[in-house]
Amino acid sequence: MTQTGNKRIQYIDCLKGFAILLVVIGHVFDGYIRAGYFLEYRDFMCGGFNLIYSFHMALFFLISGFVYRKAYFTVSGEKKPKMKLQIFNILIIYFVFSVLFGLFKMLVGKYTNSDVSFMDILLIWMKTIAPYWYLYVLLVYYLIFSVKTIYKIPIYIQVFILFGISFISNFISNTIGSYFEIKRIMYYMLFFGLGIIIAIHYNKYQKYELWISVFTFVVSLIIIAVDLVGYTYDDFNSDLLLRDRKYNFIIALGIVLFLLYLFRILFSKNEAIHVKFFSFLGRYSLEIYVIHCVFTAGNRVVLQKLNIDNFYLNIILNTIISTALPILFSYICKKINIHKIIFQPAIYLSERICKHEV
Repeated sequence: MTQTGNKRIQYIDCLKGFAILLVVIGHVFDGYIRAGYFLEYRDFMCGGFNLIYSFHMALFFLISGFVYRKAYFTVSGEKKPKMKLQIFNILIIYFVFSVLFGLFKMLVGKYTNSDVSFMDILLIWMKTIAPYWYLYVLLVYYLIFSVKTIYKIPIYIQVFILFGISFISNFISNTIGSYFEIKRIMYYMLFFGLGIIIAIHYNKYQKYELWISVFTFVVSLIIIAVDLVGYTYDDFNSDLLLRDRKYNFIIALGIVLFLLYLFRILFSKNEAIHVKFFSFLGRYSLEIYVIHCVFTAGNRVVLQKLNIDNFYLNIILNTIISTALPILFSYICKKINIHKIIFQPAIYLSERICKHEV
């Protein structure tokens, strides 16, 4: 959701559209790298993947935290009843799509870059199947940040704690941290929490938004410059340095706050074609997110069989198709009145129960 009450926030929709497009491109690059496609362009793809993954999910969580506060809390800080429905929505969507995508990967395993077993599907309550970890983490945040006590803590202490939790996550191994998504929950809590803080203190934040965004962005660039001294171009591409640095959360923070400012300035109350484009993608970000991986993998195989050997054309076509088909699927679902069943199951069930009671 990107609404406050019933009113959509256009630049937030645009940010979501920009972020989901990066998700698709990142997965396209990732799939081609792992499958060994277009090896002569490996450096280009690794560099793009590295840059995207250094901040794009942090951007999603900042947006999610902002919308969470605006959509599910009153001005006085009371939880709205629809929050429970949204929690059940996320829960149902996570389990349903994780199972379906897991079964899909089992059936077409030879065409994918990661194996999924029946045991993996049975254990999705504790270990996620990519890319649905975002929903798992989001669900945890919805529960954690619904506790009123958190908002009684002074803002500067909240920010200090969030920074500390994000930094500490770097010292948890990926193996241990993958259980119950502990590592990601800790790392992205900074961004979700800051999204909430910005939403609560929106008017105050806007007064200093330019200075905060520019300062954090400059700091992130300095960290990148200092951290990469001595590394070669090949190191940059092969080691995914931006994503793996222990101070990456500061780099990500600088980029996402700067993007938040830019999109608010450039994409608010604007009818330009690029605004309409990103806003449109943002409104379908959930559908694109939960379905696109099926197409990025399939398109990779199909485009190769069609002998589309031009790298840039291949990447562009895969990205366009993998973005457009989930939107088309969503449109068809709306036309035959099953969209709510698939993408808003808790709301659909609630409406059915209420209608039955009446």
